[in-house]
Amino acid sequence: MVHASEDHALNASPAQLMLNVLLALRTADKKRSSFTSAALVVIPWVMWAAVFVGVLVFGLRHSEFVQISPNGTFCILVNTALPKLTSVWATIASIVLVTEEVIVAVLLYRNREVFPGFGQSKTMAIRVGIFTAVGLGAIASCSKQLCPGLSQHVTRRNMRLSNLVRTLHRQLHSSANHGTINAEEIAHFSRLSSQWWDEQGEFAYLHRMNPVRVQFIQDKLLEVSREHEGEEAPPTRGLRGLDVLDVGCGGGLLSESLARLGANTLGIDASESNVKIAKLHSSADPRLEHLSYLNAPAESLLESSKRYDVVCSMEVLEHVDNPATFLSTCAELVKPGGHLFLSTIARTPLAYFLTIFLAEDILRKVSRGTHTYSKFIKPTELVSFFQKHRSPSDGTVDPQYLEHATLPKPWISPQASPAFPPRVEAEVRGLIYHPLRAKWHLAPRDAWAATDCNYIFWVRKPFQ
Repeated sequence: MVHASEDHALNASPAQLMLNVLLALRTADKKRSSFTSAALVVIPWVMWAAVFVGVLVFGLRHSEFVQISPNGTFCILVNTALPKLTSVWATIASIVLVTEEVIVAVLLYRNREVFPGFGQSKTMAIRVGIFTAVGLGAIASCSKQLCPGLSQHVTRRNMRLSNLVRTLHRQLHSSANHGTINAEEIAHFSRLSSQWWDEQGEFAYLHRMNPVRVQFIQDKLLEVSREHEGEEAPPTRGLRGLDVLDVGCGGGLLSESLARLGANTLGIDASESNVKIAKLHSSADPRLEHLSYLNAPAESLLESSKRYDVVCSMEVLEHVDNPATFLSTCAELVKPGGHLFLSTIARTPLAYFLTIFLAEDILRKVSRGTHTYSKFIKPTELVSFFQKHRSPSDGTVDPQYLEHATLPKPWISPQASPAFPPRVEAEVRGLIYHPLRAKWHLAPRDAWAATDCNYIFWVRKPFQ
């Protein structure tokens, strides 16, 4: 036990005073000592968890106020009342907690003979490292609000990113006729083309997702056929004999699966390397006689009169430029009464955390730069697009009767809620990855937050 006089205590350094406090706690009765020791360990984590959960919940509920900062964390936009208070609190908490952890760790290490229970300082070092990393991240992401004069470069980058996020919704509803091919995206996937059929490599997640996507397509086609033909509709019909287009086919994962189910499948991709790999792989299976590939963008198919019963574009929408033009192109390639299937990623903080921060930056399961957060599209934005989208007229109406002609129907009823489109017109389902089983599964309809990351979308083209 340490005996210190009052004068000595007053003249002691802050570090010595903290050490005296720790010594006093050490010599207290066991119950109080255990409780206090547990409190010292738990309270900092509880404080951080409260801040993190609070900001995360707010971000999930109000994603329009969330902006991704260049250092990889997310902060709330400055046009609300909450951001600056959140930034100040996060910065102060970071500084205090990091300082406390460092001082305690140093004191315990220097006096490890006094505290034999703390002789192994690895756990403390890990805690210090975690708090330091999180603290520095929070301070950096908050520097825009607290020190605008010292972060002009960061501010400019944040403004550019914020403008991209704000204009994405307008891009979805734009009718400008611009190309959709992004040269950088094509080059990126061309470099990875040799790995398409490595089930443990770069595209491992897509290999595991593919059976779920195929099953959804089959189930949806059967569901629609039963609505028209009744329960007597043969369950084996499915894709057999249908003309199917796979836009952005990559190495042919989906295309081969659809062809094996009897569909007359055409896979197209803007990357020549991807198409070569797809052709090479399919050539080894004689059952794929109804499968062909073409190195071309989707827009080039509009010159032909050929239209398809089913058009699929899986994990492509988040990689194109001008998503409105791309969606319009895919829609125009569908026959009246045909089906359009899309799968992509929602623009939410959860999606950023899982697909970019975790998958790319931490686990390195996906190459860095594969995804761009500003290109992610929310399910409600897709539904809203097709609530306004009308298939172009075939030009057979006499101009003198054009004023009285009936306009083509929108694909989804404008009166419907974008969050809950009619199931006979469109459907959105979440794709959830189970890390322990290493499997994807289709989330139940209307499951809470199921479409906040990966999701699959179906919409049917009106007959008129």
